Amino acid sequence: MYIKNALVLNSGPLEDFEFNFRFHANGNPKPTVIVGKNGSGKSNFLAFVTDALIELAAKKFTDVAPQERGGGHKWHRVIGGTTIRIGSAYELAVLKFEEKKESFTYVSKGGELSKSDIQARLGNFPEMPDWGADGSYKTVIGPDAQIEKIFRCGCYVSFPTSRSEPPYWLGRSRETDEAIFNDKFQTLLRKPIYVSSSISDTKPWLVDVLLDQMIDPVVLYKQPQKKDEMLTKALANHTALFNINSLLKNILERPQARLIRGGRELGVKKLMVFDGEELLLPSLDAFSSGQAMLFGIFGTILRYADAGTVAKPAEEMEGVVLIDEIDAHLHANLQHDALPKLMQLFPRIQFIVSAHSPLFPLGMEKHFGEENYDLIQMPDGLPISAERFSEFESAYTYLAETKRFEDSINERILKTNKSLLIVEGTTDIKYIMVAAEHLGKIDLISGFELIDGDGFRGLDKIWKNLYHDKWVNVSQKVILLYDCDINPKDNEIGLAYQRTIPKLASIIGKGIENLFTTETIHKARKHKAAFIDHSSESINVVRGKEIITPEMWSVNKDEKRNLCDWLCEHGSANDFQRFSCVFEILEECLRRAPIGNFH
Repeated sequence: MYIKNALVLNSGPLEDFEFNFRFHANGNPKPTVIVGKNGSGKSNFLAFVTDALIELAAKKFTDVAPQERGGGHKWHRVIGGTTIRIGSAYELAVLKFEEKKESFTYVSKGGELSKSDIQARLGNFPEMPDWGADGSYKTVIGPDAQIEKIFRCGCYVSFPTSRSEPPYWLGRSRETDEAIFNDKFQTLLRKPIYVSSSISDTKPWLVDVLLDQMIDPVVLYKQPQKKDEMLTKALANHTALFNINSLLKNILERPQARLIRGGRELGVKKLMVFDGEELLLPSLDAFSSGQAMLFGIFGTILRYADAGTVAKPAEEMEGVVLIDEIDAHLHANLQHDALPKLMQLFPRIQFIVSAHSPLFPLGMEKHFGEENYDLIQMPDGLPISAERFSEFESAYTYLAETKRFEDSINERILKTNKSLLIVEGTTDIKYIMVAAEHLGKIDLISGFELIDGDGFRGLDKIWKNLYHDKWVNVSQKVILLYDCDINPKDNEIGLAYQRTIPKLASIIGKGIENLFTTETIHKARKHKAAFIDHSSESINVVRGKEIITPEMWSVNKDEKRNLCDWLCEHGSANDFQRFSCVFEILEECLRRAPIGNFH
């Protein structure tokens, strides 16, 4: 069963909201992402859909809504009063769900409104009940005979913005990783539709899944003829475990992550996660808050869609899943990549979610494609494009690449067998290597691995990391060498050193090119004028005062690499003579004994 059409009028910020949900040609629903400012009606709309699901399920099950003493049940969403838009006499919400050829219509009306007054807006809802013009009215109509099967076999659940999972450090002495055996009653669904926390309820089901995979070795030994039968039964139940492991692989970003159950010696906490033979999580309480949130949501989907016979593959599970502020509590990479990938595991689940962060819609566009999901803006419900968030995509990509670069540098520092010389850029590396050839310092420089530190800010970040306890394991000397145009740095800790190339007399005042004499720079400029930018001294008069701007020479930023290539090919030992100060710095650092510790 899926929601097909929605109409909401004069409910809080939703003055006139109408939306027709889209589907693929094969009938699978397209995910819907709702965005908008705070107070634009995102949660309000999701509350209507949640209320409709509860009203539908309550026709057959007594445990989906609190029961009234005199019969019936309490409403999840109240009607009228403060929910009616200011200045309006009524509010109305109409939703239509379809299950194959059957349809269900939900109506919630508050205030003064007759059906005839609104008939022109009800074209998508042909099976509409009539109602009295005054007062509150709520109902769901449709074939009741289908409801039990729909909710028992499918996943219909709403996760509010107030959801949370208890942190690992919270004392919960009564909670165990044990199976729970519930009797089945016709009027009990045992699958709450409004779910604020779910991992605790999911753990017993996980144990059930693992138990279903077990083969009794004693029976197998005594009755080997039953081997094929026992294997067939275990493999038939493996689908549920495969689904669980698929979640873990995406959430933890570990391709071999798998759930296992430990032995009795582990006490009450037996569920663990391994990656191959490596222990990742000693218990499910060890998830980060964001990871726990994702596992709680998508683990609930698996559990709800498990009808208790042979488990379905995730791609065959059906239902409607509502998630308010889906990006809450999640790091950027979980929003941008993990969430869309998890949703892709369930192509027959109709996801209707709200979001604040632009990274999630951008991730949806990346993983689903623009035409395969809907992005709508509240309060009007009009479709928008994720292109308006493109600047955030660039920022996210830059941050991700920066982190990968920093992780790579950190790993090289910890694993290298050579001393490291980390400089501001790739041209620095080439100049120093050529200078070593001209000045007879090949033996010295061959003892170093030269690394591009991505500018002086990159060097600063690396130096900051050196204060972390993990750097106590650095076994080789690490020298961070800055160009002359920053404030001199002369620091050291353990085997790590911050040093700055001295500034020498030259028309080029910035960068490692300051080590070339004015004569060498003019020689290069004579070969190609574009190498060097030049501005003459100028005098400007500002408010009656003369301001002199001195003559300026600088390396053209687009020609920096070309200048380096030309000087390294055509420069002489005399041109590179002043690079001797670099080698003096390296020799001085190599001679020094470690000072201090990495703490």
